[in-house]
Amino acid sequence: MSNLFLGLWRIVTFPFHAIYNLFPKFFNGLWRIVSFPFRLVFNILAFPFRMLQSFNRFLNTEPEEHPISEVFIDLTTNKDTRQMMWDQVEALRMHILRALLSLILTVGVSFLFTQKIINFLAQPVGGIDKLIAIEVTETISVFMKVALFFRHCTGDTLYCIRALAVRRAGITPT
Repeated sequence: MSNLFLGLWRIVTFPFHAIYNLFPKFFNGLWRIVSFPFRLVFNILAFPFRMLQSFNRFLNTEPEEHPISEVFIDLTTNKDTRQMMWDQVEALRMHILRALLSLILTVGVSFLFTQKIINFLAQPVGGIDKLIAIEVTETISVFMKVALFFRHCTGDTLYCIRALAVRRAGITPT
C-alpha cells in the first residue's frame, strides 16, 4: 500500500522536480524571498533566548585545570604546553571579565538604591532636608560614598566567588 502511494507521489511530483532541476538558483532565491518574513520573525523571537544561552554559557564555562609545576617544567620544551599556558591566560582573562561584569552590575544596582539609603540614614536627624552641605561638591561625594559602600557590601560576595574560582583553577591537581 505504501509503495502505491510512493509511486503515485513520484508521478505527481515529477514535473515539479524536473522544473526545479532546470532552474535551481531561481527557485532557491524564490524560496528565500517567500520564507524571509517567517525567518525574520523566528530570529527576532529566538534572539533573547540565544543571548541568555550564550550569557549562561559564558558565566558557567570552567577551563581545563593543569598543575602549575607541570606547566613550568614543560613550558620551554613543549609547544602544546605553551598553547596550554595561553589557554590559561585566556581563562584568567575570562574570570577578570566576569568580575568586571559583576562590578558593573553591583555598581548599577547600588546607584538605584542610593537615594533611598541616604533618606534612611538621614531619618535620625529629621530627614534629608535637615542636612547641610558645607562644600559645593559634598552632596555628590556623599552620594558616591554611600553608593560605593553599598556596592562594597553587596558586591563582595560575587568578587569572593570569582577569586575562589580563579584560585581553585590554579591549585587543583588533575
